[in-house]
Amino acid sequence: MKNSISPTLMDDPQLSYSGEIATPLVKVSLSLALVAVILHTVGMACPYWLVGAMYYPPYGLNRMNIGVFQGCSDLTGCTSARGDTNDWQKASAALEVVAELLCLCDIVTLFAAMFKVKSSHTWKYVKIASSMLTLAAALSMVVPLALYGTNANKMYPGVILNVGWAYVLVCVSAIMQSLSGVTLIIELLV
Repeated sequence: MKNSISPTLMDDPQLSYSGEIATPLVKVSLSLALVAVILHTVGMACPYWLVGAMYYPPYGLNRMNIGVFQGCSDLTGCTSARGDTNDWQKASAALEVVAELLCLCDIVTLFAAMFKVKSSHTWKYVKIASSMLTLAAALSMVVPLALYGTNANKMYPGVILNVGWAYVLVCVSAIMQSLSGVTLIIELLV
Protein backbone atom coordinates (compact mmCIF):
# COMPACT_ATOMS: atom_id res chain seq x y z
CA MET A 1 0.00 0.00 0.00
CA LYS A 2 1.38 3.35 -1.03
CA ASN A 3 1.75 6.20 1.39
CA SER A 4 -1.23 8.39 0.53
CA ILE A 5 -0.36 11.14 3.01
CA SER A 6 2.91 12.45 1.55
CA PRO A 7 3.90 11.31 -1.89
CA THR A 8 7.61 11.59 -2.56
CA LEU A 9 9.64 12.09 -5.69
CA MET A 10 10.45 8.39 -5.68
CA ASP A 11 6.74 7.66 -6.16
CA ASP A 12 6.73 9.67 -9.39
CA PRO A 13 7.02 7.19 -12.27
CA GLN A 14 8.78 9.80 -14.45
CA LEU A 15 11.65 10.16 -11.95
CA SER A 16 12.21 6.52 -11.13
CA TYR A 17 15.27 4.62 -12.29
CA SER A 18 14.75 3.19 -15.77
CA GLY A 19 17.23 0.34 -15.37
CA GLU A 20 19.58 1.75 -17.98
CA ILE A 21 23.19 2.55 -17.23
CA ALA A 22 24.75 5.65 -18.74
CA THR A 23 26.31 5.82 -22.16
CA PRO A 24 30.03 5.19 -22.68
CA LEU A 25 30.71 8.94 -22.97
CA VAL A 26 29.36 9.56 -19.47
CA LYS A 27 31.53 6.70 -18.18
CA VAL A 28 34.58 8.22 -19.90
CA SER A 29 33.75 11.60 -18.41
CA LEU A 30 33.45 10.09 -14.93
CA SER A 31 36.75 8.24 -15.32
CA LEU A 32 38.52 11.43 -16.43
CA ALA A 33 37.01 13.38 -13.54
CA LEU A 34 38.03 10.76 -10.96
CA VAL A 35 41.65 10.71 -12.14
CA ALA A 36 41.66 14.52 -12.36
CA VAL A 37 40.48 14.98 -8.77
CA ILE A 38 43.17 12.61 -7.48
CA LEU A 39 45.89 14.42 -9.43
CA HIS A 40 44.56 17.81 -8.32
CA THR A 41 44.44 16.82 -4.66
CA VAL A 42 48.06 15.62 -4.71
CA GLY A 43 49.29 18.56 -6.79
CA MET A 44 47.50 21.17 -4.73
CA ALA A 45 48.75 19.82 -1.40
CA CYS A 46 52.45 19.40 -2.26
CA PRO A 47 54.96 22.27 -1.98
CA TYR A 48 56.59 21.61 -5.33
CA TRP A 49 54.87 24.09 -7.64
CA LEU A 50 58.06 26.09 -8.05
CA VAL A 51 61.60 24.86 -7.40
CA GLY A 52 64.85 26.77 -7.46
CA ALA A 53 68.17 27.37 -5.77
CA MET A 54 70.27 30.34 -4.72
CA TYR A 55 73.84 30.48 -3.48
CA TYR A 56 74.38 32.30 -0.17
CA PRO A 57 78.15 32.80 0.41
CA PRO A 58 78.19 32.13 4.17
CA TYR A 59 75.72 29.21 4.01
CA GLY A 60 76.21 27.65 0.58
CA LEU A 61 73.51 26.49 -1.77
CA ASN A 62 69.94 27.07 -0.60
CA ARG A 63 67.45 24.90 -2.47
CA MET A 64 63.83 25.99 -2.23
CA ASN A 65 60.46 24.71 -3.30
CA ILE A 66 57.20 26.63 -3.12
CA GLY A 67 53.63 25.40 -3.16
CA VAL A 68 50.22 26.96 -2.83
CA PHE A 69 50.06 26.50 0.95
CA GLN A 70 53.69 26.22 2.07
CA GLY A 71 57.25 26.86 1.04
CA CYS A 72 60.41 25.01 2.02
CA SER A 73 64.11 25.82 1.85
CA ASP A 74 67.33 24.32 3.14
CA LEU A 75 67.99 27.34 5.36
CA THR A 76 64.59 28.04 6.87
CA GLY A 77 62.81 24.69 6.70
CA CYS A 78 59.14 24.60 5.77
CA THR A 79 56.79 27.48 6.55
CA SER A 80 53.12 27.86 5.81
CA ALA A 81 52.15 30.61 3.42
CA ARG A 82 50.01 32.86 5.60
CA GLY A 83 51.13 36.32 6.64
CA ASP A 84 53.76 37.44 4.15
CA THR A 85 52.04 36.23 0.99
CA ASN A 86 51.04 38.39 -1.94
CA ASP A 87 47.44 38.93 -2.95
CA TRP A 88 47.88 36.74 -6.02
CA GLN A 89 49.12 33.89 -3.80
CA LYS A 90 46.07 34.20 -1.55
CA ALA A 91 43.79 34.26 -4.60
CA SER A 92 45.56 31.20 -5.99
CA ALA A 93 45.09 29.27 -2.76
CA ALA A 94 41.41 30.21 -2.58
CA LEU A 95 40.79 29.22 -6.20
CA GLU A 96 42.55 25.89 -5.71
CA VAL A 97 40.24 25.10 -2.79
CA VAL A 98 37.22 26.16 -4.87
CA ALA A 99 38.44 23.94 -7.72
CA GLU A 100 38.73 20.98 -5.36
CA LEU A 101 35.18 21.50 -4.08
CA LEU A 102 33.85 21.86 -7.63
CA CYS A 103 35.62 18.63 -8.61
CA LEU A 104 33.98 16.76 -5.74
CA CYS A 105 30.53 18.17 -6.60
CA ASP A 106 31.10 17.23 -10.22
CA ILE A 107 31.87 13.63 -9.29
CA VAL A 108 28.64 13.43 -7.29
CA THR A 109 26.61 14.71 -10.27
CA LEU A 110 28.45 12.37 -12.63
CA PHE A 111 27.54 9.41 -10.43
CA ALA A 112 23.94 10.66 -10.55
CA ALA A 113 24.20 10.88 -14.34
CA MET A 114 25.34 7.25 -14.46
CA PHE A 115 21.86 6.01 -13.71
CA LYS A 116 19.34 7.10 -16.28
CA VAL A 117 15.93 8.11 -15.00
CA LYS A 118 12.78 7.61 -17.08
CA SER A 119 12.45 11.33 -17.64
CA SER A 120 15.06 12.20 -20.25
CA HIS A 121 14.73 15.89 -19.33
CA THR A 122 15.91 15.22 -15.77
CA TRP A 123 18.86 13.19 -17.03
CA LYS A 124 19.73 15.96 -19.48
CA TYR A 125 19.71 18.58 -16.69
CA VAL A 126 21.99 16.43 -14.54
CA LYS A 127 24.46 16.17 -17.43
CA ILE A 128 24.27 19.92 -18.07
CA ALA A 129 24.95 20.65 -14.39
CA SER A 130 27.83 18.20 -14.38
CA SER A 131 29.42 19.68 -17.50
CA MET A 132 29.14 23.19 -16.03
CA LEU A 133 30.73 22.03 -12.76
CA THR A 134 33.50 20.27 -14.67
CA LEU A 135 34.37 23.30 -16.77
CA ALA A 136 34.16 25.64 -13.76
CA ALA A 137 36.57 23.37 -11.87
CA ALA A 138 38.98 23.40 -14.81
CA LEU A 139 38.83 27.20 -14.99
CA SER A 140 39.39 27.43 -11.23
CA MET A 141 42.55 25.38 -11.73
CA VAL A 142 43.86 27.32 -14.73
CA VAL A 143 43.76 30.77 -13.09
CA PRO A 144 46.15 29.87 -10.21
CA LEU A 145 48.43 28.13 -12.69
CA ALA A 146 48.59 31.31 -14.74
CA LEU A 147 49.16 33.45 -11.64
CA TYR A 148 52.05 31.30 -10.47
CA GLY A 149 53.48 31.09 -13.96
CA THR A 150 53.52 34.84 -14.51
CA ASN A 151 54.62 35.88 -11.00
CA ALA A 152 57.11 33.13 -10.19
CA ASN A 153 60.32 35.07 -10.71
CA LYS A 154 58.96 38.19 -8.98
CA MET A 155 58.74 36.34 -5.66
CA TYR A 156 62.46 36.14 -4.98
CA PRO A 157 64.59 38.54 -7.03
CA GLY A 158 67.80 36.89 -8.13
CA VAL A 159 66.42 33.37 -7.84
CA ILE A 160 65.34 31.54 -10.96
CA LEU A 161 62.36 29.40 -10.12
CA ASN A 162 61.35 26.54 -12.37
CA VAL A 163 58.07 24.67 -12.64
CA GLY A 164 57.86 21.72 -10.25
CA TRP A 165 56.13 18.37 -10.55
CA ALA A 166 53.11 19.38 -8.43
CA TYR A 167 52.45 22.29 -10.83
CA VAL A 168 52.50 19.82 -13.71
CA LEU A 169 50.05 17.53 -11.88
CA VAL A 170 47.57 20.38 -11.54
CA CYS A 171 48.08 21.25 -15.24
CA VAL A 172 47.30 17.67 -16.22
CA SER A 173 44.30 17.67 -13.87
CA ALA A 174 42.94 20.86 -15.48
CA ILE A 175 43.31 19.32 -18.94
CA MET A 176 41.54 16.15 -17.80
CA GLN A 177 38.71 18.16 -16.22
CA SER A 178 38.33 20.12 -19.46
CA LEU A 179 38.20 16.89 -21.47
CA SER A 180 35.60 15.52 -19.06
CA GLY A 181 33.42 18.59 -19.59
CA VAL A 182 33.85 18.47 -23.37
CA THR A 183 32.93 14.77 -23.35
CA LEU A 184 29.69 15.60 -21.54
CA ILE A 185 28.92 18.40 -23.99
CA ILE A 186 29.43 15.97 -26.87
CA GLU A 187 27.13 13.53 -25.07
CA LEU A 188 24.47 16.23 -24.84
CA LEU A 189 24.76 17.12 -28.52
CA VAL A 190 24.64 13.55 -29.80
